[in-house]
Amino acid sequence: MAMIGKSQLEEITDLMRGLVRAADAKMFYELLSDSLVWTDEIPEVAPNQVGGLRSLRFVFRYRTSLMLGKPEDRYRPFWEQALKLFPGWPGFDTDRRSPDLKSTYETFHAEAMRDMGDLFGGLG
Repeated sequence: MAMIGKSQLEEITDLMRGLVRAADAKMFYELLSDSLVWTDEIPEVAPNQVGGLRSLRFVFRYRTSLMLGKPEDRYRPFWEQALKLFPGWPGFDTDRRSPDLKSTYETFHAEAMRDMGDLFGGLG
C-alpha cells in the first residue's frame, strides 16, 4: 500500500508545485483522513489523477498527528515523499501543523463523530 500511495503522489507533483498559499484559504475537516485541511492545499485534478489526490490523505493525516503531538509513523513515508516532490506546498507551512490548532481539530472531530452517530446510530 505504501509504495502505491507514494508513487501516486508523483502523479500530482506538477499540480502540487503550482499551489501557493492563499490569504483567504479556508480550513475544513476532511473526514476520511481525520485531518484539518486548507482549501489552497488541494489542486484540481483530472480523473486519471484521483489516486494522487487520495494519497494526499496520508500526508494530511501525518501533519495532523504532528499537530496533536503524536506522530503516526505509518504515514511518515508519505509526508517525506511529498516533501521531496513538492517542498513549497502550502501544507508544509509550520503554522499549519502548530499545536495551537489542536483544539480546532478536536472541535471539528467531535462534531464529525456526532454527525456520524446521528447518521449511523451510536458511532459518535
